Amino acid sequence: MLDDDLRFATRISPDNWHLRKIRGKELIPEFERIEEKLGPEFPHVGFGQRWCNNWLAQVGWQSPGKMICALAYYLPIVVRECQFDLVELGEDLSVSLQLLLKGFPNAIWTATVIDQLPHAVGGCSTYRTVEMSIAEAEKLARLYPGYVSVVARAYNSVPPTKVIVRWQKALEDGQRNQRSQVRFRRQSAKEEKR
Repeated sequence: MLDDDLRFATRISPDNWHLRKIRGKELIPEFERIEEKLGPEFPHVGFGQRWCNNWLAQVGWQSPGKMICALAYYLPIVVRECQFDLVELGEDLSVSLQLLLKGFPNAIWTATVIDQLPHAVGGCSTYRTVEMSIAEAEKLARLYPGYVSVVARAYNSVPPTKVIVRWQKALEDGQRNQRSQVRFRRQSAKEEKR
C-alpha cells in the first residue's frame, strides 16, 4: 500500500548519510527487497522515513519501528489478525500495533526512505481537519493504553499534538504473550492426555 504523495530517496553509500532521489526503474530493486523480507517471520514490512534518517547510527533492516506511507502486508496473517477500521486517521500505526502486540515483528528498510510532498492534494487532505487529527490521535491512545500517548508540541505546528508510540514495548509484550499462550496450549494438551 502506497500513499499517493510519496518521494523516495536512498543513501549515497553505506558510510554516507546523504540521500539522493530515486524513481522509476531504480525503485524496482528496493521494492524487491521489501518483497523478499515479507512473510510469516515479518508480516509487515516497509521503508523508513526521511525525517531524522541522517541520525541513524546504522542503516539496513530495523525492527520494530514506525512504518507509514509505504507498507507491505503478508495477507495470510494480517487478514486474520488485524482490523483496519479502528481509527480513521493513523490506521497504519494501528495495524502495526495490532501485529506487534500479537508478537509479530515488523521490518523497516532504512537505507531507502520515503517522505511526502508538502501540501499535496488528495487522500485525507480532502476531509482531514486539525480537530479530527487531534481526536483520532486521542482515540489511538485510548485503543492502545501504555503504548500510545499524545503530547502537545512545543512549537507552532499543525496539528498541535504529536503521537508517541512505544514500538519496542509493544513487540516485547506481544512476544511474551505469544510465548505464554504456547506454554498454556502445551500444558492443556498434556492435561487432556492424562
